[in-house]
Amino acid sequence: MGQYWQVINLDKRQTLGFWGKLAEFIWASEPHTLAWRLIPVDFSPIIASSIARRKTPSGLTIAQLLGSLHLPTEILAMIFSEIDSFQDAFSLAYANTHLLAAGQGTLCALLRVKAAHWAGDRIVCIGDYAENEDLPEGMLTAAETQELLTFEAKEEYSSADEDDTPPDCHTDLYHFADDNYQHCGQSLRRYSIDYFEFVRKLLPSERKCYDDLVDANGKLLSDDVALCNLSRREYVRLKALKSVYGLPIDGPWLTGDRDDLGTVLLTRICWSSDASWDYNGRYLEKGLWAGDRFEIATVDAVNARIERGEAWMDASADALGDIRAILKDVYGPKGEPETDSEGDDTYLEGDETSSEETDSDADMEISEEDEGLLEGDEETTGDLETGNEA
Repeated sequence: MGQYWQVINLDKRQTLGFWGKLAEFIWASEPHTLAWRLIPVDFSPIIASSIARRKTPSGLTIAQLLGSLHLPTEILAMIFSEIDSFQDAFSLAYANTHLLAAGQGTLCALLRVKAAHWAGDRIVCIGDYAENEDLPEGMLTAAETQELLTFEAKEEYSSADEDDTPPDCHTDLYHFADDNYQHCGQSLRRYSIDYFEFVRKLLPSERKCYDDLVDANGKLLSDDVALCNLSRREYVRLKALKSVYGLPIDGPWLTGDRDDLGTVLLTRICWSSDASWDYNGRYLEKGLWAGDRFEIATVDAVNARIERGEAWMDASADALGDIRAILKDVYGPKGEPETDSEGDDTYLEGDETSSEETDSDADMEISEEDEGLLEGDEETTGDLETGNEA
């Protein structure tokens, strides 16, 4: 039958659900959905710009605008803090400028939760053949290890029959996460039913503000970005990935949203005790980065942290060497799939690109705006937040 996989967030106890077999999804759209969650976004400037655009109607006082909610801003903020629905908070906040100013903190917090913000968290793509005693050392905390052992004992006990035959049960991390972790959806995205049911009730100006917030997650104002391993302080540059695929860059993604930094990440975070796909004698299922913390940030931000004396290593050459090996294993010596009429799947031969290209912009000037991107302990979530402390 083959081995099945799911990507899980150990810190938030969330899963992206059933992804099927590795060879079926690693070149598909799933890696992009993973990478999308690793981009930290500061929503407050977007909300602040909305406040600036929404002017108080002439002839109306603040008391008239707020009515029974004519309360100190601190009290209004406390009211917002009791709201656990992003769409409910948005509806109240965008009633007028003063409520929006009071509720922007809650809006930012709820939007990050709703968007399954995973930047800075421990992530692993776990296979259903992974054995509990074979997990990466230190990946789980002591409490998580004990919880998994308790789950294992409970499942084995409940599955045992009266004849003492070996129990037919699943006690591994894959099935534990499937049973106990929150399954993440994409209800904020434009193509979801939840999105359309909500926005049809909004005025055009309100929908524009809502769309700006929804679309902000997963975007960076630069095409020179990197996948950062916060645990090991290593990074892989998107421009280096472009040299392998030969595709133009569209924002933080390669054009087509098919092969991007999410693909690189998946080749390094898979973990299982039994290989279902090997290449050049190496098993893809023993990922070097399995269970580490990740974020996608601008290269300027990475360089800023290096300038402060932190030891970061450009792992682009190693990571892309693995990509080339996998491509050759799948598509033959040239490492190229069959091209269609539109040329969307055309790849360059891996041997044509030297590793020097990954370091070509290492001395890039650092902008003041990005100086604060990479401050803080890499062991915290949101480690590379855009100028904000986690």
